[in-house]
Amino acid sequence: MADIELGVPPSTPTTAASKDQVEDYRKGYPRFAALMAAHSAFNIFRRFSNIRTRLLLLAQDRIVNLEEQLMRIDQAEKSPLFLASSREDRNSERDLVISQLYTCLEEYDKLMERSQRVFAYESPDTKYVSSLQRWIRGNSCIARNEAKFLESGEDLLTLASMEDGAVSWFERFVCDALVKIFKGSSGQKSRDPHVHIFSRPTTIKMARALLSPLMAVLLLAPVIICTSLHNLTARLAIMVAATCIFICCISLLTKAKTVELAVAGAT
Repeated sequence: MADIELGVPPSTPTTAASKDQVEDYRKGYPRFAALMAAHSAFNIFRRFSNIRTRLLLLAQDRIVNLEEQLMRIDQAEKSPLFLASSREDRNSERDLVISQLYTCLEEYDKLMERSQRVFAYESPDTKYVSSLQRWIRGNSCIARNEAKFLESGEDLLTLASMEDGAVSWFERFVCDALVKIFKGSSGQKSRDPHVHIFSRPTTIKMARALLSPLMAVLLLAPVIICTSLHNLTARLAIMVAATCIFICCISLLTKAKTVELAVAGAT
């Protein structure tokens, strides 16, 4: 987990310099790239959804146009033999169109596959986007126009793997708590006291540790309540309500599929 406060970095090291800290790189893209590489959640880039979609549409239309040309050539063909045998086909115009179709389809397929991979990337947490924006304002390393990509909103993507909603929320909570505990201490990856970069595996483990007892309470609370009730109708009502609440929590806080929700409700 990482967090960046707005502030001007120190002109001289405040602690013993560690190798490959962010401030060891020259101001500009070298330092900005070092910051983004310091934590996986800072790997935020533009998706270029509009441009990719437009290129796909243009590539698609080129193929449609060639397809129509091929159909016209076939309809105008006077020799049935040329249509019945590709080896005997002497129509150079058809051969040219088919060759162009092959090239265009190959490019279209590659563009489609690349776009699918890019569209599958998740959107970044706004916390990390804001952190990068604050760092840029405080450091003046990147030209303003070249940093505007961080204002692209839904067009941004992150290369980092995102945790479930509940884990992600608790991870942010852990990060905020660590920032308050270690306020003024910048850590190993930066000498800037406004930059707090913590090991993500560690913060995720801490988040899961906080989440585990809450899940246990959610599962065991209905059982404990039912043992204290003697009315069968009340017990059934508690079990139905608890099941609905449990499925709702799983649906909202995780990335579970419909079949997984059904299994969770059944068990």
